[in-house]
Amino acid sequence: MNSKMEDRTCKTCRHNDDLLCDKKGIWIRDDHSCNKWEAQPWKQWEKSIMSKFLKRGEKMTRAETTKFLGQLLVSTRIGGAGSHWASEVSIDPWTSKAKRVDYMEFCPANQYSVSGIEKGIFTCYEIKSCKEDVYSGNGLNFFGEKNYIVTTMECYKEIQPDFRSGKFANYMREKHPDSSIYYGVMVPIPFWGEAAEEFKDPTPLSEDRNWKLEIVLPCRQGIRIKSMTELLFCMLRSGH
Repeated sequence: MNSKMEDRTCKTCRHNDDLLCDKKGIWIRDDHSCNKWEAQPWKQWEKSIMSKFLKRGEKMTRAETTKFLGQLLVSTRIGGAGSHWASEVSIDPWTSKAKRVDYMEFCPANQYSVSGIEKGIFTCYEIKSCKEDVYSGNGLNFFGEKNYIVTTMECYKEIQPDFRSGKFANYMREKHPDSSIYYGVMVPIPFWGEAAEEFKDPTPLSEDRNWKLEIVLPCRQGIRIKSMTELLFCMLRSGH
């Protein structure tokens, strides 16, 4: 099995998305393999994907924004030491209540004891490129102790009044009754920027900047209705 893995190249890998590796978040070539990129820093991905948009001189499309937010989440927020994650995690598949979570993360208290693992918490992340995406009726599936909408600052500014008025909470109860009521919001801002300043005058995502994800609406830790065993199995089944 090990020799087969060593012989694999990016050309036949399922993570190869038009020469962008969805697993590592970097640009690749067909004759490359995972071994070549084990030490590749995440900043290389950020520079290369931004250069793609900047060459065109255009505003990002919804699909590009979604991809950018997802890769920024993986590169800067999840997947570090002590974190285990999966994308496109199916919950209750082949049933009338089938759901899919964009990204799910599990963080145990430690990596070496039963009690530490059992004290771990799950965090769900749903990627939303705009207000229309938020209210599309799809993909606000929150099954973790913590849950976040990952969106743009422009979108957050548009939906913030709905959080304050209770409109968003009513929408969640109507359209996503199985989702947790504990959720927050993350948005990308320039690495040295401040959320308050960005809220006043958001920087376009197409600008050549180093970006980070900032929590602008914190999420309190809530209860979880799914068992740890079930959610870990769902993450394992997702395959990535």
